[in-house]
Parts: sequence; structure tokens; C-alpha cells
Amino acid sequence: MPKISIISPVYKTEKYLSKCIESVLAQTFTDWELILVDNGGSDQCPQICDTFAKKDARIKVIHLSENVGIAGARNVGLEHAGGEYLAFIDSDDWIAPSMYMDMTNELKNQAFDTVIGGYQKSTQTGNFLEKEESIALKANTPLQTIEFLSEHHFLFHNLWNKIYKREIISQHQIRFKLQCGYFDDLIFTSQFFMHVNSFSVLPECYYHWVMHGKNTSRIKPASNDQLWGIYFYIRLLSHLNKKREQTHCPQTSTFIGYFASVYFSVYLIAIGYKISNHRLKDLMVFVRLIQSSPWHKISYKNPKEVIIGNLIKIGNPFLIVLTLNVFSIFYYLIYILPKLLKIKK
Repeated sequence: MPKISIISPVYKTEKYLSKCIESVLAQTFTDWELILVDNGGSDQCPQICDTFAKKDARIKVIHLSENVGIAGARNVGLEHAGGEYLAFIDSDDWIAPSMYMDMTNELKNQAFDTVIGGYQKSTQTGNFLEKEESIALKANTPLQTIEFLSEHHFLFHNLWNKIYKREIISQHQIRFKLQCGYFDDLIFTSQFFMHVNSFSVLPECYYHWVMHGKNTSRIKPASNDQLWGIYFYIRLLSHLNKKREQTHCPQTSTFIGYFASVYFSVYLIAIGYKISNHRLKDLMVFVRLIQSSPWHKISYKNPKEVIIGNLIKIGNPFLIVLTLNVFSIFYYLIYILPKLLKIKK
């Protein structure tokens, strides 16, 4: 049984696939298996996968007859993984040679449930963009987990900058939710962290996220499925807060302020395009959850937090719906319309 099973969905990435696989082959840690899930592609990806598999027995290729989406392909990889820990890599990205060696070395002193590293964004031509700086941290309590989620949420919700204990995933049947767009990783990590008792964060940036035209901006189109990402994240935060109370940990205002401002903003963007009864019902559940927190301990840092925080405090559904619509109009005028006009030119 290999120490790490690395799962990579492959679909129409023939320009980048070889570099991705070669970065895994270049790992200084060698006890791994790479599971390439060919997601019904019509380019040269299936042949590239087979060529590498013939050269190295640690590489397994699963050919799917039809495209099942990135979440479905990852689930197929999970079913075939045999490693003690799991890792993920997108087939157009690449990783630093020391990534898995450093992460497994971290397990020698304590069998952490997950080990996390930083990541670097880069262009298709290899130019480095912004870096998501990491920190050195070991967490063994709900409060430490809450503080990490509050202050380093981008390190948390991305899928591929970690190794995961497979026992937790198998025991709790954690899978990727199908047809959930770019929030499927947030859903998976949120479910996983529901059962995490300890984790370690390494300060280095190991994962190189190649940005393409479709993902160079953080602005994404909203959809119903993406609300699931927020839903599971809310469940995780609520669960951690209950664990904190049970272990008599002190409250952290940083966590609540972050919870209120950042993710409520995302929620506004996600549902602002169209109001429906079930969305409004979900929103009110979210608002009630926020209202149950000790608001008197929050110190707001900017006008957005003041507006959102006070809106949630009031909890009036009519004011919330009005805010959603106003926010959507401004969001469209400031972000979406200029992009559309630029494309037409």
C-alpha cells in the first residue's frame, strides 16, 4: 500500500499534462501512486496518460467512456485509491519536488489528519502571479481550527495544497458533490474538516496553480449549485463552534467577524441574481446562525463589515432582499458590464 494516492482528473489539458505528471515523477518522496482519471477527452490526453503509465508502474490510468465532470472524476479516483493519505492535483498544474517529502516528514512526530501548504499562482507562460503565503502552525483544538479558517481561508478551501488521511474519508463516506462548479472543493474540505482533530500547516508554497483566461479573476458566475459550498461551510463553522463550547474554549471575535463579512458577501453575490423561496429560506437560516453569535465582541474593520454586520443584527428579511437586489445591480454595473463591453470590443 502506497503512503500517498494522488488523484488527477484529466480533460482537455494536453498542453500541460506532461509537465503535471513530470512534477509528480520528480518528487523526492517516492512512495506514491498517481491515479489519472481520463474524463472522456477527445484530445491527446488519453495517449499521454498511457505513455507515462507504461514507463512507471506507480501511475494508474482509468479511462472513462463519457465525461462525468471534475467532481465525478475525482470520486472515481477515490474509489481506486489505496494510499494511507490522499492528495489531488489538477492536470494543468504542477507541484514543487519537495512537496510530499516535507508533508510526510511532518507526520513522523504526529499522525496529523491533514498537512497543508501554500500555493503560487502563475500564468500559462510560466510567469508568477500572486502567492498565497502560508504559515507554520500545528492545531489540535477547535479554537485553533476556527482561527485558522478565519485568518487563512484560502489555504483551507482549496483542495490540492493538502494531503488527507484516507481513513477519515472512507469512514465518513466523504465524496465530491456532483455538478457543483468551482465550489466542489470547498464542499469536500468542509466535510473533511468536520472530522479533523489535528492538522499541520507548512510555511512553504508547494503547489503551482496555472491561471487560464477563465480563472484569472476571482469573479465567478453564480449558480444554484454553488450555494452548496456556502451551506457546507456554514455547517462546518457551526460544528466547530459547538465543539469549542463543549471544550470550554474562549470565543474568538476574529472568527465571527470573518464569518459575517466575507461569506455573507459571497452569499449575496451567489443569490443576488434571482430571489426564490428556498434561497430566502436558506438565507434566513444563515442569518439566524450569525445572530446566535456574541456580536458585542466583534470589532468591525471596514464599512462593508459595518453594513453587513448591522444588517444581520436586524435580521429583517425585507431589508435583506432589498440589499440583495441593490448589491446585484452595483455588482453588475461595476464588475460584469465592463467585462462584457470589453469582450464585444
